[in-house]
Amino acid sequence: MNQQQLKDYVNELNNIQGTIKFTSEFEQSNELNFLDTTLTRINSSNDIKLKIRWFRKETAADRLLNYESSHGKSIKSNIVKNMTTRILETTQNNKNQKEDLNTLKNILLNSNYPLKETEKLMKHGCEEYKCNNNNNDMSNQNNSNEEMKYSLSLPYVPGMEVLKRKLEKQLKIKLYFSYPYKLQSQFNRTLKIPSKSIIYQIPCSCKQTYVGQTKVGLDKRMKQHSKIINNNTDDSNSEM
Repeated sequence: MNQQQLKDYVNELNNIQGTIKFTSEFEQSNELNFLDTTLTRINSSNDIKLKIRWFRKETAADRLLNYESSHGKSIKSNIVKNMTTRILETTQNNKNQKEDLNTLKNILLNSNYPLKETEKLMKHGCEEYKCNNNNNDMSNQNNSNEEMKYSLSLPYVPGMEVLKRKLEKQLKIKLYFSYPYKLQSQFNRTLKIPSKSIIYQIPCSCKQTYVGQTKVGLDKRMKQHSKIINNNTDDSNSEM
């Protein structure tokens, strides 16, 4: 399907139901970006293959959760491991994998992650990914999850990681952290911005009234009326 055929097809779909509109994007240089992946079409010996690679937008901020933020260390560790796993699952070429992992490393360093800990966590993420692919670690992971009898959520304060390890190891209680003191909690949710939507009435010297409705506010609407009246001529249609 070429670009014109795709455009015609999308137009046909949009004509079926007026309330549903589809959009399309055509590949450029055999590449198409979708979410956090880049799809590359490769033509070889009458066979079409798709190459997938991890992708970040040019406008994306090269930062993740700051290492100095008041969050549990386990959350920061899981961010590194999950991002590492995502790259390994998405990027198929070994050379591209090394480049993407190096990009992730720089992002973590920009987020104040220590170099040694970053390298350690990324290495651990790579090892876990290989183990999971070989199905060597899946049974142990499932057994550890089944051993947990209860779950508990507590507000996080520095030092809670020690309590988390004790609860999970000794009492088989899975502890999750909550973070109630967010920036959103500092704002008054009961205050609402006054609406500018009003219905108004303007009396006239001819003993008639003009009733109107606006969403831009009364002051702006009155200026619009004045402009229309000033530009009004005998043969033009006026709102008043």
